[in-house]
Amino acid sequence: MTEQKQPTTDDFDAPTTLNPVIGLRFGDLLQAGAKVLRQALLQPNLVIEQAAKFNRELLNIVSGSSELEPHPKDRRFKDDAFSNSALPIFTKKSWLAFQQGLNDWVDRSDFQGVEQERARFIVNLVADALAPSNFLLSNPSAIRKAIETNGMSLLKGFGNFVDDMINNHQMPSQVDKSAFDVGKNLATTPGSVVHRSELIELIQYTPTQENVSSKPIFIVPPQINKYYLYDLSPQKSVVGYLVAQGQQVFVVSWRNPHKELSHAGLDTYVEALEAALQASLEITEQDNLHVVGACAGGITLTLALGHF
Repeated sequence: MTEQKQPTTDDFDAPTTLNPVIGLRFGDLLQAGAKVLRQALLQPNLVIEQAAKFNRELLNIVSGSSELEPHPKDRRFKDDAFSNSALPIFTKKSWLAFQQGLNDWVDRSDFQGVEQERARFIVNLVADALAPSNFLLSNPSAIRKAIETNGMSLLKGFGNFVDDMINNHQMPSQVDKSAFDVGKNLATTPGSVVHRSELIELIQYTPTQENVSSKPIFIVPPQINKYYLYDLSPQKSVVGYLVAQGQQVFVVSWRNPHKELSHAGLDTYVEALEAALQASLEITEQDNLHVVGACAGGITLTLALGHF
């Protein structure tokens, strides 16, 4: 049997362990970027070889013999101009050659294991940032939109940029948050908080049927999400549907922890969940209940159930 490598603190700091939900720390990117730059300095011959290969591919693009094409599902090049117009075609294929060259360099470098994954993450981050779709002059759709709206699309885009810099931790917003208002068109199913601790609030939803099931349903959403994951619009509410079917529903609402809760470990979360489970049983005067858990909330729920 081979010895299994134990994860280290350095492994968990790798950018490949991060995602848009958790967020990217600037320090992590700098650290990984420095390692990529160091490797490039240690292997200059390889960099020169890849640069020469990139230049040869540029000649193929100019001569019309390049076979580089984006993935069919890559929406960045869906505009017809990237297939029918000379300059956009050159821009597209040049970027594809650049992206391919970076990944080829990572494959041929002396990166090992997680280091290679980190390097690939960084070079693809750089490549994606330089994609033609990210710049006005190389984005046919953006140019066309600007002309059609007499420049208003550019003003709106700049406003979005400023808003993201001020209100969204300098990250691009995925949705228009102004379209959602908790309690009005989001999380509208009536309920009340029946238990509270330093980590959670437990919501019991108001029955809408004369007769309800005696055994309650206890729902645990992910810690990185909101309780109304299960109570979206009235037409898309799991909680609303269950209540309408005569079920007693309890949902955990996790607290968004700050520095004062830095001491809280997994055992703290499990204990908070156990107390909420017990509160649900006491309120409904039952000995057992149905449980539903999602993502990290499901993992925590499983650990809590192990104590019972």
